[in-house]
Amino acid sequence: MLITRETDYALRILRALADGQQLTSADICQREILPQNFVYKILKKLNKSGIVYIARGAEGGCKLTADLKK
Repeated sequence: MLITRETDYALRILRALADGQQLTSADICQREILPQNFVYKILKKLNKSGIVYIARGAEGGCKLTADLKK
């Protein structure tokens, strides 16, 4: 099975969010060593599918909303 770069990055983003913390996209990029612009595009897709919640503003960030075990 071939895993695309986008799928690999999405899994790494989910791994960073798995502990339940709210992280900014910059935090995720630093933890997982990912490019900022690509992470934001993937986060928007994960948000649209209901897996991740994105909060904007000074106290903003991303938080996992789905159960990864399912």
